[in-house]
Amino acid sequence: MCNLRYCVLFFLMFSISSCCVISGLLDLDDFVEKMEASVKFEQIRSSSLKLGQDKEYVLGLALPTQKDLPLDFSKQPEQFRNKNGELIEIYYMRSGWYSNGSVTDNFTPLTFTSGVLTSIGYMTPRREM
Repeated sequence: MCNLRYCVLFFLMFSISSCCVISGLLDLDDFVEKMEASVKFEQIRSSSLKLGQDKEYVLGLALPTQKDLPLDFSKQPEQFRNKNGELIEIYYMRSGWYSNGSVTDNFTPLTFTSGVLTSIGYMTPRREM
């Protein structure tokens, strides 16, 4: 009788823990799918973005690739005014991650000056701001 209770208890604990593991795997798959979709920004960058384009046009192409990205894995835009009074806005697009689940800060900054794309990436030579 006592052994039967232990068997039932073990079965229930095993069933509950299995459900938790399966639920965790589904969440991980969803996360991977969202991260891979966000990295599609690189395809857009290489084929469609050019310096001098309008901010609304560029963000219309870039932001949809980032829409499902978990907030913890995105980077908020920044803005400031340069010494000439022009508005400088920097949007960060996730452009890479490792499929083993390791997430690094692989972002590509898009810099707009007065609503015009003036820089893509970190290595663009900077003018005096």
